[in-house]
Amino acid sequence: MVYDDDDWVPDCTQCGDSDDVSGPDDDDEYYCSACDHHIDDDGDCVTDPCGTCDDDSESTCPWCGDEASLCTQDDDYAGQRIYTCCAVYFNEDGDLWPEENPEGDYCRACTTNLGADDCSKELCGNCCSGEGCSRHGEGVPDCGQCGDGDDVTGPDDDNEYYCSACDHHIDDDGDCVTDPCETCDEYEDIDCPSCGNSNCEIYVLQQAGGV
Repeated sequence: MVYDDDDWVPDCTQCGDSDDVSGPDDDDEYYCSACDHHIDDDGDCVTDPCGTCDDDSESTCPWCGDEASLCTQDDDYAGQRIYTCCAVYFNEDGDLWPEENPEGDYCRACTTNLGADDCSKELCGNCCSGEGCSRHGEGVPDCGQCGDGDDVTGPDDDNEYYCSACDHHIDDDGDCVTDPCETCDEYEDIDCPSCGNSNCEIYVLQQAGGV
């Protein structure tokens, strides 16, 4: 293939442009420094093996082990491959990206709640799936008040867990250890004098002045 323009170089099909392409060399091949490989006149890779092209567009997530999606390989990120999975972004080494949390002490995902100090993904309990995380992973007790562990994190330095749904701390059995506790104290067992049932909804509301 013959071109009149001596400055012409092909677009690299891997990164999509010719900004980092130079050549041709003595083998009539071009070099793309962004992708660190040689290409032909059509922009197709001719380096074999190629550390860039031989990798597919997915990488194993360091937390859940699933295949993560490639987000960018743009020059803005110095040619890095940035992947996403488990509500976070990470680089080719499996490290959180960016290295410094742009949200400071807040969750990398929702940016609203504080991120847990010991969450390996720097997420809050609502955003972290628990995969590969000792803070939000399996092993937390179900809260005895609300009945599940979806909003439970911990343990903390006192070996207690925190249920954000009920805004109290619980022990290994899920029993409240916050005293006084506005959530649990509000729902102490009350026997209704009319029906005899414990915590009759109507009677509880009456006692609270709501009916």
